[in-house]
Amino acid sequence: MSKLSEIQQRLKAPKGQTNNFGKYKYRSCEDILEAVKPLLDGAYIIIDDELVMVGDRYYVKATVQFTDDTVQPHQKVSVTAYARESETKKGMDPSQITGAASSYARKYALNGLLLIDDTKDADTDKPPQNRSQASSRPKERKLIDGPDPNSPHLHDNDDIPAGMQGEHIDMMTSDQEKQIRSLARQAYGQGKAACLKGLKEVCGKLGPSYGFDTLNKKQASNVIKELQLYLEQDVTGGE
Repeated sequence: MSKLSEIQQRLKAPKGQTNNFGKYKYRSCEDILEAVKPLLDGAYIIIDDELVMVGDRYYVKATVQFTDDTVQPHQKVSVTAYARESETKKGMDPSQITGAASSYARKYALNGLLLIDDTKDADTDKPPQNRSQASSRPKERKLIDGPDPNSPHLHDNDDIPAGMQGEHIDMMTSDQEKQIRSLARQAYGQGKAACLKGLKEVCGKLGPSYGFDTLNKKQASNVIKELQLYLEQDVTGGE
């Protein structure tokens, strides 16, 4: 068995960070590195970042390389992940935007190298519904949808379908819906279940009339303000 395979089997990387607003646990890049260091035993990991231009936008390309020089031939394995810099992000200066993209790319590259599944949490799982329960509930509009969350590569929110717009003139606009999806991804990560859970909690905090599948323009504006406020607090409070 190679050392990397042994590390992948033995590694325990607990979710040491808490999102107080969304009430869920998550692991950071630093959590993964602290967990893997005691298992290296002569091997080492190098992480490198570079900015690459794709189209007219910059992406942070993070490469994680595992090297074991204690065996012959030497074992080298590398994994790459990308994160796109946001053009603007409320509460962040340009250096913080680049740093956030770098941390995200590094974390997902480490996930790919060490076989860490960061997309499914027990506290976000829902019990199965029987057919009668499912049919009795109104269909929820899909505010959160997008690429395969199991991919170690990050995707831009522009790839997410625009979704459904309300039939009434006072329903939230497609631009508001798109902004809510984008802010939710920034606040809760790429996982669909975590984003849905976070949006429901935001709506519940604002009042019983706030159903995230039936927001009007004014309610959508309030949800956007709450998400922006959370992101500002998250930046100033640190990880």
